[in-house]
Amino acid sequence: MLSVIRNACAASVLALAVVAALSVARSTAASPIRHLHVSPNGSDANQCARTAPCASFQRAYRLAAPGAVVVVHGGTYPSQRLTAVPAKRGPNIVFRPAKGARVVLGGLTFGTDTASEGPKYITVRGMKLSYADANHQRGIDVRPGAKQIRLEYMDAGDFTTWQSNGVTVIGGDYGPCRAPASGCWLNNIDVSNNVTIDGATFHDYNYLPACVASADCHWRSIYINGGHNITLRNSTVRNSVFAPWTTISGSLAAARGNDGILIENNQFGLPVQSPMASGWQNAWCQNGSTPSYRNITVRFNSFARGTSADFPGWYDAEFGCRVQNFQVYGNIFGSRPVCPGAQTLTVGVSYRYNVYAGPLKGKCGPGDVYIGGRKMSFYGHDTQQPRRGDFALRKTGFRGAALVPVKAGCPVKDAAHRRRGHGGFCTPGAFERLRAR
Repeated sequence: MLSVIRNACAASVLALAVVAALSVARSTAASPIRHLHVSPNGSDANQCARTAPCASFQRAYRLAAPGAVVVVHGGTYPSQRLTAVPAKRGPNIVFRPAKGARVVLGGLTFGTDTASEGPKYITVRGMKLSYADANHQRGIDVRPGAKQIRLEYMDAGDFTTWQSNGVTVIGGDYGPCRAPASGCWLNNIDVSNNVTIDGATFHDYNYLPACVASADCHWRSIYINGGHNITLRNSTVRNSVFAPWTTISGSLAAARGNDGILIENNQFGLPVQSPMASGWQNAWCQNGSTPSYRNITVRFNSFARGTSADFPGWYDAEFGCRVQNFQVYGNIFGSRPVCPGAQTLTVGVSYRYNVYAGPLKGKCGPGDVYIGGRKMSFYGHDTQQPRRGDFALRKTGFRGAALVPVKAGCPVKDAAHRRRGHGGFCTPGAFERLRAR
């Protein structure tokens, strides 16, 4: 009897061991790789190991587990395209250069023209796009169906979103890209949802002579068309035209309109002037819904001398633009904009607590302050083409009458990430003074 019991126990132990081994085998077979490598000399026949790297981002993306890091070794790569892999989920797979490596891409595209091929949950960090020629750096393209794409500290000619959702741009350098374009396009937020740009620099979006000489030359550094929940903050635009240009153009945009746009804590240089560029910003409704602009907030931005904004824009009378809850407050303008009532279709745009310089005297709303003349001597560096932090405010020379009550809606932090608000007030413009009084 004892022998039977012993044999039964031994059989049970063996069965449990077999089950455990099979479970481990299944788990190992099903577990995607969590740390991968890509190299210009790699092969997509490999498993993206350190000693046997892959050649393409797509191969690494296909093998990567959620939250995996793809180490991209230094060198020059051809254009990379990432497309959907079934059942991918967050957290994001992160593509980053190897330590100390310089990675140059011939292009970077997320998806195709087919929404089902848009990839999801990807971060690309710290890489550079190559140049098509001296005036055009190649760009980044986020296409239909792409979701939760994050670009961190990239150096490219532009980035474009088209029918995508959840795109975040952190830092980075975008430009040059001049019309007519070659290898790059606009920093284009087109019929997209939930796009955030934070701390980026946009520069040298300009015209080449061939474009200026043409009959139809349209160009902008930042283009928002039919966007929902779009944020541009803590960024700098210089040596460029129309930053940003917001429109309702095309049937898809017309069905949506622009809704939920926040533009705050940015520095805007004087727009590049040419026969085809006469102002800083234009908003139009070529295929306008009613109202075309809903829940738009433009606040705490700093503008160069002589630089203003045009809300909603000089095409309005032609295309019938309408607005709802369009707030403009806490900005420093280098020239006073067109006030409500002076242009029929600006009715509905609300101005308050803005600071104006330049030849157009007066104010557009309660709490506005006209400081006269054209000089902006309270800027740390009064330049018409700012770089990061040039429009930081001096400790002295800024009129206290222009302070904005915190209860009016001050951002929590300024463009330098300093906390706003001193004694119930905060300072207009992109930068908070160290002491507001």
